[in-house]
Amino acid sequence: MYGAEPFYEKSAKKAADRFGVGFDGMSIFKTWASLGRLDAAVVAVANASVQAASAAIMSASEEKERRDNAALYERVREFFSDRAVAKHEELGGRDAKWQAQNVVTLSDCRKAVFELVNTHPNSISSKYIMFADLSRVEDAYSLNSVVKSIPHIGSKGAMLADVSHLVELDSPKETYLRFAEAA
Repeated sequence: MYGAEPFYEKSAKKAADRFGVGFDGMSIFKTWASLGRLDAAVVAVANASVQAASAAIMSASEEKERRDNAALYERVREFFSDRAVAKHEELGGRDAKWQAQNVVTLSDCRKAVFELVNTHPNSISSKYIMFADLSRVEDAYSLNSVVKSIPHIGSKGAMLADVSHLVELDSPKETYLRFAEAA
């Protein structure tokens, strides 16, 4: 259901090794345990199964985020010149340095940042913290949270509007250009 099947086998092998149980390509199991250690064997299989599934889901999520970020980068490159767009760039905020993605250097040397944000609270909060710090640098950056759908980002995502522009991924070129120029 999470699209993690391609990542499960590798995760399951690692988890089985860690917990001292077996993995046959389909199932995590323990082939033998004494009666007095049966409960420990069941717990080891359960723990290995949970760890394998969690690691596979995490890998699938990271891969989806990489694909989505790559698609956003290509979209931004399409709208701005290739020379003006950096996939990653370290930007200085008032209090910290941040590894920003999809950074456009504008003709007046200001930067426009287009960061992908998904509906997960960690994604929203991490971009909020980064943009809150970057927004304290006077007129240096145009900060843009790119989301699949503004209504689906929810009330927590509305906080992003306090520190950045909200841009839908499928917005037309004119929208990206307008928000890039807006400080």
